Amino acid sequence: MLETNLKVLGEVIVQQIADYNYKEGISAWLSQDYATAYELFKESAKTHPIAQYHMGCMLYCGQGTSKDYLRAVTLFEKAATQVPQAIYALSKIYLYGSVGVVRDKQKALKWLNIIATEDQEYAAVLRDTVEQTLNHDQILKAQRASKEWIKENPSWNQWIILTTTESDDTLMLE
Repeated sequence: MLETNLKVLGEVIVQQIADYNYKEGISAWLSQDYATAYELFKESAKTHPIAQYHMGCMLYCGQGTSKDYLRAVTLFEKAATQVPQAIYALSKIYLYGSVGVVRDKQKALKWLNIIATEDQEYAAVLRDTVEQTLNHDQILKAQRASKEWIKENPSWNQWIILTTTESDDTLMLE
C-alpha cells in the first residue's frame, strides 16, 4: 500500500514539474528566448502533450535549436492524442514532405480522416482534395490506418468536449 501511494505521489510530482516547465517554457517563448523555451519544453515534453507539440514546432522551425523534421514528427505523433494542432501538423508534413520526411499523401489522408471526424471543416475539405489525387486502394488503406489509430487511442478526441455557459454565452474547454 505504501509503495503504491509513493508511486502515485511520484507521478503527481513529475507531472507538476512538467506543468511548471511547460508554463515557464511558454513564458520564455513569448519573450522570444527560444533556446530557454526549447530546454524547458524538452523537460516537460516527457509527460506533457502540449509541450510535445510546442517542442515539435520548435524543431520543425529551428527555433532555439537546429531543425529536425524527423524528431518533430515523432513529437507530433505523441501529442496527437491530446493536441488537435499536432494532427494538422502531421497531415501537412506528410502532404508536402520535408527534409528527411518523404511526401506521403496516404499518411496525410490518414491524419485528415481522423481530424475530419470531429466536424473540422478545413480538414474535411483538404481531405477531399487529397482523396482526388489517390487511387481507391490508397484511400482504403488510409481509412483503415485512421480507424486503427482511433481504436488504439480511444480518448484521442477528449479535447473537443465543449460546454456553453448560459451567463456569458462563451465556450469553455473542460
